[in-house]
Amino acid sequence: MKIIKQSAELEAVCPNTWQFIEKCGRVCYKSEDLITNNSAEKFVQKIIISGHESVLEHSVVILRLSIFRYIWWKLFYPTKYFNMTCVSWRPIVSGSFRSFRDLYRAKIGNTWIEKLMNGLALEYGDAIRYGFPCLVGKDRLKLDFIHYLELLTEKEKMAHWVVTFRFITDRGVTHEIVRHRPPAYSQESTRYCNYRKGKYGGEVTFILPVWHYEDCNSDKYMRWFKHCKFTEDTYLEMIENGDKPQEARDILNNSLKTEILMTCNLEEWKHFFKLRASEKAHPQMKALALEALDRFREMFNMIF
Repeated sequence: MKIIKQSAELEAVCPNTWQFIEKCGRVCYKSEDLITNNSAEKFVQKIIISGHESVLEHSVVILRLSIFRYIWWKLFYPTKYFNMTCVSWRPIVSGSFRSFRDLYRAKIGNTWIEKLMNGLALEYGDAIRYGFPCLVGKDRLKLDFIHYLELLTEKEKMAHWVVTFRFITDRGVTHEIVRHRPPAYSQESTRYCNYRKGKYGGEVTFILPVWHYEDCNSDKYMRWFKHCKFTEDTYLEMIENGDKPQEARDILNNSLKTEILMTCNLEEWKHFFKLRASEKAHPQMKALALEALDRFREMFNMIF
């Protein structure tokens, strides 16, 4: 049995590559060892075919539009999963790869949308065919892609700066994290991860509760430790006797270690910290949120 402390790690700011989508997707299966220089396109194609499109939400596209296109978009196109600002007559729209894919599927046959997707294909290359199933041709828009550092006002930054964090914590805390909408999540799966295998050391990893940080010799700690040990022994025994991981996981408790990637804009992160770093938050959740907040203050001290 392995016991570790939880942690919060900054993964990316405004990620927009297929390689990052693969990195997020492989967290679910803990198959990061299969990543190669050429594996991203095939991985993305496979997850789209299987219908696991939530992973596409971890990469973002930021565009500057004409005022006419901005008004048109706002009036006629789905905006639920797009962020839009118009500061000093500078219209900007941003959305995840999945947002643009859903826009295309909702507006198949719309000439302007097909030109838009062809413009994205020009920027992102052949891999875009897997995300946006349209025929890439010469008829395309010349898009004005924006780097996140070009966003100057606080309103623009809060709406369009997208940040991804990796939380290594317990299952109980992730149950609280995933209640937030509309961030994107990819989480280590107890259904597909077989902790009896050698890649996991043949053991189950648990997260040390923050209230045991100062004293790991108390009766309270020993009760927790013994239960986790019993949980591990029972899980490994069930796997050895032929149970599948998705069946044996029923015995695992909320202290089980898991990894989860969370991606959202600064506005949603600010809301997250308001709730999860507050005095009323669960102690384990609060400690994790405060650790992440420290990272945010290092990078975004002008906002947080």
